[in-house]
Amino acid sequence: MVEGFARVTSDGYLSIGGREVALFGIDIPTFDRTCRQATVPTSCGPRAVLILEDLAGGFVHCDIVGRRSAGLLDGRCTVAGRRMLDDRLDLASEMLRQGWAFTRPEAPPLYQSLQLIARTREIGIWRDAAVNLR
Repeated sequence: MVEGFARVTSDGYLSIGGREVALFGIDIPTFDRTCRQATVPTSCGPRAVLILEDLAGGFVHCDIVGRRSAGLLDGRCTVAGRRMLDDRLDLASEMLRQGWAFTRPEAPPLYQSLQLIARTREIGIWRDAAVNLR
């Protein structure tokens, strides 16, 4: 288990207490760089990374489920819901639901379904012609 306040890296990983954690079951695209002017200093990076940065604001809890290449931790990471009594939010499923991630081969069926729905609705990365592979 790894928990604490997270910083999102430019590769779409969470850095928590000096440890990098990838979100289990998904990859975050790191193309299409943009900048957000509403932050000081200005936050630049891929749109998907900026979305994850917004979602991961606050205390993050990751249950480590394995490792990827080069020892990168693979975790199921959640944050508290936006309202007081909300369930914890699974960051990977929310990234897929909003169309800002790709499933990996080991992704659970729910994640694959969320990606298919986002792709069908053409939201997030799926609205861009460069990624829309139909």
